Amino acid sequence: MDMTAMFRNAKEFNQDLAGWQVENATMADMFVNATSFNHSLCSWLDWTDNVSNFMFLGSGCPENSVATSSSMCHECEV
Repeated sequence: MDMTAMFRNAKEFNQDLAGWQVENATMADMFVNATSFNHSLCSWLDWTDNVSNFMFLGSGCPENSVATSSSMCHECEV
């Protein structure tokens, strides 16, 4: 499933997506400039190979630029 830029520039979007099944998804730039989005996506950590490095750039996330093996919008316990 291709979720590339799905919420890009969605200024009002801020829903919890932690329950989404994303194991086969491509998530490049998914939340770029989604300035209100700030939910933790730590449940997605197993699929970080599917995300782009800058999927949170310009978002409302505290960790708002890179997705890493320990951060998916918020710092995650690994």
